[in-house]
Parts: sequence; structure tokens; C-alpha cells
Amino acid sequence: MTPPIEKDSNPPLIKDFNWSPTKVVWDKVYDIEVSFTVEDDKTRIKYAELRFIPVEYEYFITDYGMRPEDYPKVFPPDEKRIYELKPLDGEFDERTEEFSVNIKNITGGREYMIIIIAEDKAGPTQKFEYKTPYIRQYENFAKQDNTTVGVVYLLWWGKDNNWNDYKGEDRPLLGFYSSKDLL
Repeated sequence: MTPPIEKDSNPPLIKDFNWSPTKVVWDKVYDIEVSFTVEDDKTRIKYAELRFIPVEYEYFITDYGMRPEDYPKVFPPDEKRIYELKPLDGEFDERTEEFSVNIKNITGGREYMIIIIAEDKAGPTQKFEYKTPYIRQYENFAKQDNTTVGVVYLLWWGKDNNWNDYKGEDRPLLGFYSSKDLL
């Protein structure tokens, strides 16, 4: 016997969204868990997908003059990830389904979009979007050894003559610079 065709013009609801870090080392988030519930008032849930997309900041190039070759040095590349999900109970057989996904090895150095797409048996889909706060790229090593990081930038400093006469112990981590580098 063929089951009756389900008709419903209302999309399912995505609710109880939560994300939380599952691996954090010195303020650096490496892994997170995302959980949520999809519910429909008339028909069974048919499909759920989660997309984890790194936010790109092209306006740093177009609006602020960042060199394109420097962009990946400042905002490290990370992959877009798409997860086709199964309910926690393993079957799409109810009007309410719970989902959970672990996202591992996050590069960081940016924010991420978490996009959830859910569909019921009758066809309507629902989309939910959430932008994470900034996730750092590196561990906060200063907490390990009480290191203080500081910056002194001398606008009139040159690469050639000033560094030859420099008597200080501290050296720039990114190499010698000249104030002319900014031009």
C-alpha cells in the first residue's frame, strides 16, 4: 500500500541552535560541536544539511588597499565544509528530528558562517544562518610564559642606515623595516 502524499506549504522550523567549542588550547578554538532541532507541524523531516563557510574580507583589498598577495598571510585560507546530516536516532521518520555535527581542525583567523538547510517530505525548505565570533588563528602563547608582546614603530626609520647603528636588544619579528615600506 502506498503511503498518502503529504501536503504542507509551511517550511520546517530550525530551533534550539547551539554551537560550542569542544577543543580549545590557550584561547584557540580547534573543534566545535553544532546542534539543533528541526520540527514540522504536519509532515516528516526529509533532509538536513550544515555548511561551515569561512568569512572572506575582500573589502580589505578593495576598500583599504591591501595587496592581494598579502591577503592569505593575514586571513589564512580555510575550506568550505558541507555536511549532509542524519538525525541522532539514525532515521528521517518523524516530524521532529535532532542533529549534531562535530567540526574539526578549524584554521581560524576569521569568522565563520554556519548555514543550516532543512526540508520536509512535502518539499518546503528552511534556511538558518549564524555568524560566529572571530576565531583566532594561533594559540595565545603569552599565557604560557608571561611574555609581553609590544610594538614600537618609528615612522622615520630606514632599512639601511638606522638598523646598522641600532644598539637595542629587541629585533622586529617580521624583519627590518623602513617607513618607506608603507608608500
